Amino acid sequence: MYDSVQRQEGYLAALREHQLEIDEDYILQGYFEEEGSYNVVKSFLRSHHDKVPEAFLAGNDLSAIGCIRALKSEGYRVPEDVSVMGFDDIEIAQYFSPPLTTVRNQIARQGMLVIDHLVRLIQKKEQGKPQKLSGEIVVRGSCQVRIKRDDLI
Repeated sequence: MYDSVQRQEGYLAALREHQLEIDEDYILQGYFEEEGSYNVVKSFLRSHHDKVPEAFLAGNDLSAIGCIRALKSEGYRVPEDVSVMGFDDIEIAQYFSPPLTTVRNQIARQGMLVIDHLVRLIQKKEQGKPQKLSGEIVVRGSCQVRIKRDDLI
């Protein structure tokens, strides 16, 4: 899926930008589904208990919810032990426990731009072109900054 590829590329670009190691074990496939993410995260936690990350960035909010469920089922606390962030800011995100930190995607604006662009294409007034809209991070209760003792000195 295009969104999946683009979001993964953004994740990898951010790691490279901050000179952080890219570990392929941390790239899990949840198929944008709550249950799929629950299963893949649970499997990861059981087989990689020695390298649980400080945070999970899910491809969408349903995947983040599945991730939180899997973490809790394995005894992890969110966000005290592991932070979780989603993407899309679906309605239930603010009511989930803990409330989900997410990226608010301009879905309504995307729809308006697509329709306007489609009409212009049909009228032969313009050609196809990619457009990027900015997202907004909505900080809620599923993420926490961890300060290491070495950082306090």
